[in-house]
Amino acid sequence: MGSDEGDHDDCEGKAVKYAPNETCTFDLLTSVSPAIEVTDFVTEKGFDIFTVNGVEFSGAGSDVENLHGAVPQGQMTWVSDKGFEKTGWRLCPKDPREDMTPIGEFKAENSSFEMYIARATKDEVSPYPGFQKAGSFAGKGNASYQIYVSSGDKPLPPQPTPGPGPSPDPTPAPAPTPKPGGSGKPGGSGKPGGSGRPGGSGRPGGSGRPGGSGS
Repeated sequence: MGSDEGDHDDCEGKAVKYAPNETCTFDLLTSVSPAIEVTDFVTEKGFDIFTVNGVEFSGAGSDVENLHGAVPQGQMTWVSDKGFEKTGWRLCPKDPREDMTPIGEFKAENSSFEMYIARATKDEVSPYPGFQKAGSFAGKGNASYQIYVSSGDKPLPPQPTPGPGPSPDPTPAPAPTPKPGGSGKPGGSGKPGGSGRPGGSGRPGGSGRPGGSGS
């Protein structure tokens, strides 16, 4: 693609509003252009206009439903007026291989070809650079299939879904509570009041009978 202003970056679709008084021109870089896949399109209807194959598109939703799947045959243009800018548009090339089943690779004369298969339908497969029909065959019942060959880059694989984050560390168990008063029985070891009987050893009042010894 190219711009008559020397820089086409402002014309490739943005998440913010486009500028007033834009004029951009897009040229095809290959002899076969992919179909257009509309991922976003919101412009001021009737005033900010994207033109493909001589057909003007503006507005949003059903206003531009025919733009999706359109195959550009030549130069495309974008024009905005001086007021009421909206979020603009974002267009991508439609890759028909994303809806097909890859069946293998064939190498010959320093070239590599990817083979694809798809069930035949009444709808024509969108064109794509380096992509062409190679044959067809009948399946079981009334099913028929078409074989395609691609000499271009492989389609980008889908982005993997991020896995769950690491689990938090478990909460440590509380430490055991120590028993009050130390170890053993309260008050030390042994019986209270020391050892032996109260008042010393032997009978109260000394030894022998009261009043001395003899008769």
